[in-house]
Amino acid sequence: MRITQLGKFYPPENGGIETVTLDLAEGFVKRGWTSEAIVFTRRQPETVIRNGVSILRVKCQALLSSQPLGLGWIITAIRRARLADASILHAPNLLGGIVSPFLGRGKSIVLWHSDIVNKGIFGIVAWPLEEAMLRRADQIWVTSDIYAASSRRLRRHANKIHTMAIGIQDAATGPVQSLSPEILTFLRGRRFALSVGRLVPYKGFQDLIEAAALLDDDQAIVIAGTGPLKAELATAINQHGLGDRVLLAGRVPDNLLKALFAHAALFVLASNQRSEAYGVVLLEAMTFGLPIVTTDIQGSGVPWVAGEGATGPIVPVGSPTALAAAIQSVMAADDTGALRQRSRERFVELFGVETMVERACVLLR
Repeated sequence: MRITQLGKFYPPENGGIETVTLDLAEGFVKRGWTSEAIVFTRRQPETVIRNGVSILRVKCQALLSSQPLGLGWIITAIRRARLADASILHAPNLLGGIVSPFLGRGKSIVLWHSDIVNKGIFGIVAWPLEEAMLRRADQIWVTSDIYAASSRRLRRHANKIHTMAIGIQDAATGPVQSLSPEILTFLRGRRFALSVGRLVPYKGFQDLIEAAALLDDDQAIVIAGTGPLKAELATAINQHGLGDRVLLAGRVPDNLLKALFAHAALFVLASNQRSEAYGVVLLEAMTFGLPIVTTDIQGSGVPWVAGEGATGPIVPVGSPTALAAAIQSVMAADDTGALRQRSRERFVELFGVETMVERACVLLR
């Protein structure tokens, strides 16, 4: 079987959707299928084969509200998908509605990662294009039952919906390096809560910084990631006098990120909108058996992914006070062994990459 995935970007570009695209692509190859991905690049266009996957990187000519644009992607996506037995279009993607009517006779799949939330005029423009894409689709894959039930965009297409929980590679395997000297200097032997993600509004890092002001002196927060809010968050840290309690670590290499997960006392996801539809980063935390503090985003799959409290406290959205209390409760616990065990077991049971790939293959056959 020949599978073509149509996405925005592909690793080494960071992001949950990018990781899912890679894991599916390589999983199809392991099953003897022909697998390719049509994606954008901010650098020079290229066609490469990596781990058996053909990756066609098309030049991004413009970026509009996180949506890459380029005529070359549209042409390449149509040309390649028409040769495929099935195409998987990762959404949200404004261009999906443009290319979907021309994808040929192969099975058309929309993997719906998230609704477009709080995008103003962009969301209005996207509506008819998304509707065209969903109408053309033979199947719509959603990452959780909760998100499917809460999405106004998906309700009229309920007969096409199939649930496919996202899974990832086990990040906790192999050796773990020491933390960098800069991070060790910042920590000064203190326990720390880790948060990872793009520095964008819906990730709730502003709330997490405000929560840090309420923590004890022997507790710290490390935020790994970069993005457009970097300067604003750095200013907030300085204004609150929290330079010794919150570290913006920036984009860290994979080996250092692994060390941060391995040495953290807990993981925090403070997101505040349904743009955080699933929280793939929570799966990474689970591979290390970390207790998790997350927010109760209504209509999002995040609380379900986190085990509805089984792996740690779930707090109201937008409440630095509740975040701080939850972090302190985990930090102060005499024994977090049960939380750690449930976190690790939940990953193994539900969120392994092989489980995800096998589910996708069943749906594609």
